[in-house]
Amino acid sequence: MIEDSKYKLLTAVESSGGSGTYGVKILVYRPPEAQARFDELTAKDYFKSTAAEDAIKYLVPDAESLLNAVRRQDRMLDPVVKQSEKDTKSSIAKAFSQPGGLIFMEAIPNGYWRPTDPWSVGDPWYRVATSVGHFVVGWRKRVLHLDWKDTVLRSRKAEGRNERPVPSGEEVFPKEEVTRWESGIHAYGFDKLTEYIQTLMEWPVRQE
Repeated sequence: MIEDSKYKLLTAVESSGGSGTYGVKILVYRPPEAQARFDELTAKDYFKSTAAEDAIKYLVPDAESLLNAVRRQDRMLDPVVKQSEKDTKSSIAKAFSQPGGLIFMEAIPNGYWRPTDPWSVGDPWYRVATSVGHFVVGWRKRVLHLDWKDTVLRSRKAEGRNERPVPSGEEVFPKEEVTRWESGIHAYGFDKLTEYIQTLMEWPVRQE
């Protein structure tokens, strides 16, 4: 059994946020001869010119990845996170409750956070099927992302079949001073989301 005092620090990371401060340290033990060689070569910038650097980078789990895994685990078990996910799903379903609205909705990966990021846990986006096609909606930090790329809504500026079929965020919501793009808009809260969806559900659709 190797004594704890003989381990040396390989890497460490700390992260602070609303849920508190987390930290991870990776400790490594090498036999004395190997450790002496390691220390000598490191002092000579050995890692800058050999594959040893790649061995550390790609074969040893980095502390940040482990830290994210720990935080993801805690969020998976957090009842507050679980309740928030349920509340968000319910509020999105309510926003699509007008005639022709919600048919069904399925959870999809959050389009803003990376899958390995702790904040992606309990915060999926949703693909919502309606009478005019599919919408994608979900939280992106403090705003709700709403995209209608996969709907049959038609731009009033389109003149032919080959024109861009869906209206842009600027076309549908010309007076809204929020982020808009070619097929979507950001909504500050569920009231605004409901308002935007109602406008979109009343928008002209393509006539095939």
